[in-house]
Amino acid sequence: MDATFRLDWFSNRYVQLGASMQYNVLDRFLGGSFEVSRQFQSGGGGATSFQWQHRQQFNLSTNLNLSLNYVSNSFVVRQNALDRCRTPSR
Repeated sequence: MDATFRLDWFSNRYVQLGASMQYNVLDRFLGGSFEVSRQFQSGGGGATSFQWQHRQQFNLSTNLNLSLNYVSNSFVVRQNALDRCRTPSR
């Protein structure tokens, strides 16, 4: 198991705080990761996101793969995405 914490800052655009954790249980044949982040947009607004990836092998022919993603405000995330083909609106 491990954990990572991060702070992302983009001048005059947003600040984002995040934490992620990875887990792996060898004798149970399972592993995955979990991530949570909060983005604060300059001028107001924000978004919270959660991501969970899980994989588990029950036997040689049975597996479970799970992927969950949730974003509370996709407009804030889309507005602050770094896209080289698009100039950000102000």
